[in-house]
Amino acid sequence: MPDVRHALGVGLVCAVVAIFGCGGGLGKVRVAITDATACTEHCVDGFGAQLFDEANQAPLTPPREVDCGQTIVFVNLDAGRKVWVHAYATRAGQRRFEGESGPVEVLEDQVVTVPVVLKPVDEPSMAQLTPDPALPGETITIVGKGFG
Repeated sequence: MPDVRHALGVGLVCAVVAIFGCGGGLGKVRVAITDATACTEHCVDGFGAQLFDEANQAPLTPPREVDCGQTIVFVNLDAGRKVWVHAYATRAGQRRFEGESGPVEVLEDQVVTVPVVLKPVDEPSMAQLTPDPALPGETITIVGKGFG
C-alpha cells in the first residue's frame, strides 16, 4: 500500500478498518493503527473508534478506546449492513487526530480493508474559546474572528 501520508501531504495514516464476515450472517470490524511510527512521531498514546450505520447515520456502538498498538474489534454485525468508522488518536486523553472511513458493506466470508487518514484536530477559533470566569467587577469582551 502506498504511503498515503506523503500522497495527501496532510495528517497521518493511523488506522486500517478490516471488515469481514464470520459465518452465520454475522461480521466483525477490526480497527488498528498500522503505521508503527505514528505513535512515536506524533506523541500519540491512545486510539479510539466508533462504528456508525450508513443508512441512518446513527452510532452502532459507543466509542471504544485502547492503548496505541492494540486493536479494537466490533463483533456481531449483520452481514449486508453498510457501516463506516470514525477513528481518532489521543494524546494525554485529548483527541489530536480524527478521520472517517467511507461506507463499507459487511460481507459474509470476505475481508474488506479500508484505510482511514487521521488529520490533526484544528485548534478552536477565538469565537469558540470559553473565557475564565471574570473576577468581581471585571468585564470580559470576546471578539470573534470574522464578525465585523
